[in-house]
Amino acid sequence: HYADVLRAGCMQVNGRQLEWRPTSEVDARTSLRSFYQAFEASDSCPRNVNLSDLVYCILKSLSFEYALIDVLQALQDEFHTDILPSIPSQGLQYVVALQAGHCEALMLWTVESKIFAANMETDETQLLGIIDSVCTTFDLPVSPGMQQAYNVKMFVPSKRLALFQKRKETS
Repeated sequence: HYADVLRAGCMQVNGRQLEWRPTSEVDARTSLRSFYQAFEASDSCPRNVNLSDLVYCILKSLSFEYALIDVLQALQDEFHTDILPSIPSQGLQYVVALQAGHCEALMLWTVESKIFAANMETDETQLLGIIDSVCTTFDLPVSPGMQQAYNVKMFVPSKRLALFQKRKETS
């Protein structure tokens, strides 16, 4: 789990670079331990928060496997596509901001990254938009069963704006 985050080997935490041994160099368990130790050494964890819980929530919040699958399914529903959209990971940076009482976890694309749905049978590709960021926040200390919502910042081609305008008119 969380191989995508651990593979990165770095993230910004409260404006400072946090680095660990990525899964491209070591096995996942060693990478996770390295991430935990780097976080512990950074003194970024608020005093009233269990570091293990915080690490778990950050990794889960930023994981393609957990977070982005929900975002991609929402985009699939919103754009009425038969195929789950894809988001490239090139230019992806992970950013975490810890403040008293909450954590903000952000996936930020630093290069233009197109969200698209590709039909492998017909070779048809459908551009849905350009992703800028995906962000979530959660309360600290972490409480079991917490629900997370994600805010997606993306640029939508003008031909797709009608989907959002219709929804706005009916609400």
